[in-house]
Amino acid sequence: LQAVPHAVAQRPDAAGVIKMRVDNFKQMGGAMRTLGAQARADSVDLPATRQAAAVIARHAPNIPRWFPRGSGPDSGVPTRAKAEIWSDARTFQAAAVRLRQESAAFARTAAGTDQAAIKAGIRNIGASCSNCHDRFRGPEL
Repeated sequence: LQAVPHAVAQRPDAAGVIKMRVDNFKQMGGAMRTLGAQARADSVDLPATRQAAAVIARHAPNIPRWFPRGSGPDSGVPTRAKAEIWSDARTFQAAAVRLRQESAAFARTAAGTDQAAIKAGIRNIGASCSNCHDRFRGPEL
């Protein structure tokens, strides 16, 4: 057997990481579409809203781990992740923390029945998502 250099052994499988990241973000996007529909509805469907809130709250804390070095545009694998995720990691981490906090707060709000508070929480979650997308996500591939 030939030894694998330590630096090579630490490189992520970029294609696998990017696929996992896309799959998880698709779940979050589906949850956000559900929440968007609830925000526009006359009356919020509480079970659907709570389920969507749970998806986002479950994924949000993991987002920073979905972007290991070597899984960006420099990997050669098509990705919407911009290089700024790594070059401005502090801002990216702050955006991830904001989403984690907003999603946890929204999950608590969605557990209640105050329709106005739930709709306001949906706007806050949407703003947290946009905050990151605007700076760190590239155009459709």
